[in-house]
Amino acid sequence: SFPEGFTVRTFAPGQDEELLTHIRNVTFAHHYGSVPRTVEEMTYRTKQQDFHADGVFFALDGDKIAGFCYTSRDPREWERRGEKIGHIQLLGVVPEYRDMGLGRALLLTGVNYLREYVDLVELGVEGKNDNALGLYESVSFRQHKAWGNMLLSR
Repeated sequence: SFPEGFTVRTFAPGQDEELLTHIRNVTFAHHYGSVPRTVEEMTYRTKQQDFHADGVFFALDGDKIAGFCYTSRDPREWERRGEKIGHIQLLGVVPEYRDMGLGRALLLTGVNYLREYVDLVELGVEGKNDNALGLYESVSFRQHKAWGNMLLSR
């Protein structure tokens, strides 16, 4: 459940592209390698076949945006992989709203949404992000495959 006083709503096409861009940029501003996205980039993404407005959730504290969860599901991928998989594409909480249970509530909202359509929920996480790893493991996500960055010097 969400912390007291918070409301949740889904993405409204033609209305929330700027909000989605803002919350994505604010919550990922300090992540290694993250670059700010533009409204044009995010609008383009919301026009893709695998985008489902009812699978993007915004957590609000009154009229202030506090966090979001962006899910995706794509039947073309299901056919290619031979299994129905959904993704938690992005999950972010504004820094001043962290450690309140909001990330967990948003994550579980996204997972419950995806479970209506898929058998398996997948997400990617930076291996050094201990807070995110702890959250995901606490709701029974487990590491499936790992990849590493490799360097070759002269």
